[in-house]
Amino acid sequence: MGLQVWFKKKAGFYGRLKKKLRELGLSEDMPLIHSIIHRGQLCAQVLQMSHIMKVVVAIVNCIRARGLNHREFRHILEEVGSDFDDMLYFTAVRWLSRGNVLTRFISLKDVILEFLEAKDKHFPELKNDGWWQDLGFLTDACTFLNNFNLKLQGRGHNVVSLRDCVNFNAN
Repeated sequence: MGLQVWFKKKAGFYGRLKKKLRELGLSEDMPLIHSIIHRGQLCAQVLQMSHIMKVVVAIVNCIRARGLNHREFRHILEEVGSDFDDMLYFTAVRWLSRGNVLTRFISLKDVILEFLEAKDKHFPELKNDGWWQDLGFLTDACTFLNNFNLKLQGRGHNVVSLRDCVNFNAN
């Protein structure tokens, strides 16, 4: 047993709960439930879709990194009457932003392609139908995980309701 797991079992919430159950003369035998919310993140890591994220991040950076490109892109969005006024940045620190960035990227697909063509920027992946299918799949998966994560947050949840939410989404 690693030191971190031992510490959680002895000094964290789990350890305190076991101690209280022992004091009350109740059974201390209970499963250790750890990081219900972060199970979605583990699923996202298993997908192995870095070939999608690398291209999307490169394109977003191409649009957002230079002030002139960014202003021109926003002007194009305004001209075409887009529902969006800007492209979102992706930050690896905030993994929940992945679904939002991908959804926005797909929504602005035509504008992005037009902008890249005008700037003479070439991304061969954008001509590959399989890449677009993978992008759609990753977008759906990340959006599902974002929504799932939001269901697990907030007040009024206990371990049983969180477990039920996890089991319901697994079916």
